[in-house]
Amino acid sequence: MDVLIHPNFIKGQFTPPPSKSYLHRAIIAASLASGKSIIKNILIGDDIQQTIEAFRSLGVKIEYLDNQLIIESTGKLNFNDNHPIYCHESGSTLRFLMPLLTNDKGIEFHGQKSLLKRPLDLYEKIFADQNIVFVRFDDYIYTEGKIKANIYHITDDTSSQYISGLLFTLPLLNGDSEIIIKENFESRKYIDMTIYMLKQFGIKIESLSNHHFFIPGNQVYKASDIDIESDYSQAAFFIVGAILNGDVTIKNLNINSLQPDKKIIDILLDSHANIDIFQDSIKVKKSLVDIQNIDLSQTIDLGPILFLLASQSKSKTNIKHINRLIHKESNRLENMVDILHKIKANYNLLDDQITISHQNTIDLKDISSYNDHRIAMSLAILSTISKSPTIIRQMEVINKSYPTFLNDLENLGIKIEYL
Repeated sequence: MDVLIHPNFIKGQFTPPPSKSYLHRAIIAASLASGKSIIKNILIGDDIQQTIEAFRSLGVKIEYLDNQLIIESTGKLNFNDNHPIYCHESGSTLRFLMPLLTNDKGIEFHGQKSLLKRPLDLYEKIFADQNIVFVRFDDYIYTEGKIKANIYHITDDTSSQYISGLLFTLPLLNGDSEIIIKENFESRKYIDMTIYMLKQFGIKIESLSNHHFFIPGNQVYKASDIDIESDYSQAAFFIVGAILNGDVTIKNLNINSLQPDKKIIDILLDSHANIDIFQDSIKVKKSLVDIQNIDLSQTIDLGPILFLLASQSKSKTNIKHINRLIHKESNRLENMVDILHKIKANYNLLDDQITISHQNTIDLKDISSYNDHRIAMSLAILSTISKSPTIIRQMEVINKSYPTFLNDLENLGIKIEYL
């Protein structure tokens, strides 16, 4: 699906979709709990659907009704039918479930080649140390053998999703475990989100320090009802849209959220943006921001939209810790640099950082989504200040995380033609 987006002022009220990160975690925990859990306020994109289908194939009953997921489980997963797990392009599904679903009968994880090529170094090392079979094929990964309770030392800046995958798994094992991560671990708050969700389902994780966790074994997940809070990652697109050319009230935001992408508010406040913060909403108006430094170490998913915002900043913007953009749904670093080149923005790329200068006139004309949902949505927002209407190719990629994005953009006054 290609779209033609007409530039215009963004104005109105907007409620972001529920947090995809929290929803993944809630589905997993509810599927491991004996009894019925209800997850309220949901949006099912492609990634979430993969996690749902994975647990359905393992015997968990999951129904969608009135913007809710009703999940009924025995608390025991059924490996008898030896169903493959289809992850498609969902890195969250693959990384969260791989340690959890290790078993002596073996299991296949299928996915797009782009997903299966992404690093799984930590799991490969753990599995090798515990004599668990791990074999990569062109279109799936096969594991055989069950993960064991242990003391896990994580010394690299790996994805927090590996740590979350272990945190879902270790409480169920026969024996206590520990996880020790390096200090200043990147994306640390995603670990906090996992621990928070585990607590809602009766699982205890003891924080011995900011980077040392004790996980008692032989625990039991307990069914629970959960209301998923709004997603700061998705709200960020409209926050930036309002900064560039708008006046938008964003409702139903948890100002005290653990979500790391809440950092977008601090970044903009520090840059003199016109933002008013209320109890459960914010009001954002068009502002000439002055962003000098951005650190993506804890907020890597904000990378694409912040690259483009930096091109509209009053002064040069230095963005550091950008290399993790390489191993996302696309090579986001390479693709965002390509976009900067296309909009004629001056930049200097060096090691793990980039400096981006202000670009007065934007005229995208016709551009690819790079088959990446976050790049596609970032380009849609930049299109609202383009000199002329913009064609964005393969816009259907937004279904991965935010299928109603274009509807929300239209409701804020942007004309979109579906080509």
